[in-house]
Amino acid sequence: MPATMPTKKYIMIYHPDNHYLTGFVSQLQSALPNHQVSKWSAGMAVDYLLAWQPNASVMQTPNLSVLFSLGAGVDALLRQAKDLDLSVPIVRLVDAGMGAQMFEMALYATLVYSRDFQRLANAQQQKRWLDILSLKRLPFTTPIGILGLGALGGFVASKMAALGYSVSGYSRDKKVISGVTCYCGDALSELLNRSEVLINLLPLTPQTQGILNKQLMAQLPRGAFLVNLARGEHLVEDDLLWALDNGVLSGALLDVFQVEPLPVTHPFWTDERIIITPHIAALTQQDDAVAQIVNNIHAFEAGQPMTGVVDREAGY
Repeated sequence: MPATMPTKKYIMIYHPDNHYLTGFVSQLQSALPNHQVSKWSAGMAVDYLLAWQPNASVMQTPNLSVLFSLGAGVDALLRQAKDLDLSVPIVRLVDAGMGAQMFEMALYATLVYSRDFQRLANAQQQKRWLDILSLKRLPFTTPIGILGLGALGGFVASKMAALGYSVSGYSRDKKVISGVTCYCGDALSELLNRSEVLINLLPLTPQTQGILNKQLMAQLPRGAFLVNLARGEHLVEDDLLWALDNGVLSGALLDVFQVEPLPVTHPFWTDERIIITPHIAALTQQDDAVAQIVNNIHAFEAGQPMTGVVDREAGY
C-alpha cells in the first residue's frame, strides 16, 4: 500500500510594500519547497499568515494555525486579534537584524546630545560660529537610561556599555546584563534620576501607553535628552513641548509618532530642539526574518516550542 503523502501547508504573506512582499514570497518558497507560499488573497484558507500592518479583513483568514508578525512590535496585531476573537498563536520576530540598527540610532542620538551636534547644525543654518568653550562633553561620559531590556533594548544596552558609557536599564522583570545597572518594578525613578539621555525601547501595552509624560520627564536630570524609538503612543506630545519650553529637557529625537506620516502642520516639524526621523530606526532584515519563520514553522509542525510566541497577558 503506498505511503500517504503529507498534506501541503499553505502560507500567505501580507505587506503594504509590494517590492518587499515579492522578494519575501520568493525567498520563503525556496526555503520551504514542500509548502505553498503566496501573496495574501481574500478568502483563501491558509495554515500560516505572515503580516505587517494588516487590516481586519486580512486577519480573518480561514483555517489559520499561526499568525506571524513581520516585525518586533505586536500591539496592533493583539488589538485586532482580540476584536476578532482570534485565538491562534501570534509569533513576533526576535531581533531579525534590528538590534544593530537600533544600537546605531541610539548611539547617534546620544552623540547629538553629548557633542551638541543639533546645536551645531542649527548654528550652521544661522551662519553662526559657536565658541568652542560653549560646547560640551568628554567622550563616553554621558549617563544613559534605557527603558525596555528585551531583545532590542538588551542588545542596545550591552553595546552602549561596551563603548564605556554608564548605562542603566529598566524592565518589568529583573534582568542581568554585563556592564549595565538593571532596575525593575518600583525602581524606575532611580534610573530616571541618573539618565541624561533616556532611550525608550519598551513594548506598547496598556501599562506603557503614555509613559513618556510630564511626571516621568520631570524626574530626569534638568536638560536631559529624550529618545523615542519604540511607539508613538508612548509619548504624550503636549508634555514633551512643555518639558522643552520649561528647560526640563534640552531636546529629543523621535522616530515614531501617534499619527504617521507626521502631519505637515504638526509643531514638531518646526521645533529646532526636536530631531524627526520617519520610523526608520530599525527595519526588518529579510534573510534573518525568513530564517526565524522557517525554523518556527518546522518547530510547530514537529510539535516543538516556537520562539517569539507572544504572551497576550503581557502584551509582547
